[in-house]
Amino acid sequence: MNKMLKERAQASWRNEAYHKLDFVATSELKWSVLNSFYDVQTSPYGDVYAVQNVKPKDGQEKFYLYLYSVSNNTWNIFRHGLQSKQARFDILGNMYYLGVDDCVYRDSDQKCLACDVKDFEVTAD
Repeated sequence: MNKMLKERAQASWRNEAYHKLDFVATSELKWSVLNSFYDVQTSPYGDVYAVQNVKPKDGQEKFYLYLYSVSNNTWNIFRHGLQSKQARFDILGNMYYLGVDDCVYRDSDQKCLACDVKDFEVTAD
């Protein structure tokens, strides 16, 4: 009896109406990321900073340092007027940044520490 019920269920499933789906092709979506962040750093306090390189059509390349706001879930420019290629932090949370003139500055007093720098790291020493 059980076998007969199973066969009926299978037979009725085969005979049920089904939906015929037609797919309509749409145009291909082409996109690219413009002005994405290329350097993301986290301070010892958990603040997240990122650098964005903007290349407008006029050719004047600009670098912006952003700070992530956890409460708003947004990226905000860290300090208007500051252009920074990189940001690094020491163990105490002091920020150092590489300016567009390839000089490293201490954020607390904007003192120039070294020039002709392409990349840098801050150590405990």
